[in-house]
Amino acid sequence: NWVCIAQYESNFNTAELGPPNPDGSRDWGIFHINDRYWCNPGDGRPSENVCQVSCQSLYTDDITAAVTCARQIIRTQGFAAWNTWNNNCGRGANVPSIDDCN
Repeated sequence: NWVCIAQYESNFNTAELGPPNPDGSRDWGIFHINDRYWCNPGDGRPSENVCQVSCQSLYTDDITAAVTCARQIIRTQGFAAWNTWNNNCGRGANVPSIDDCN
């Protein structure tokens, strides 16, 4: 699930910043975490900042903050919080196994 989300959201690019969403929010980092709800964009736009983290910290090669925040999203909404998971990864999608990867 995690690898599938990272692939479809950012193509594994930790410095990915999505284009503005219709509501003006943006999606940050490898998991495209939304700044309206989960992180503080730092530019004065309102954010619930549920993960209590700056969006800039989700935008680096150190994915610790991104994983911690993504786990918070999973606890709150499940993998279905990501449209890409719904469309490409979950609900019977034929996703190749990576169980044998080291």
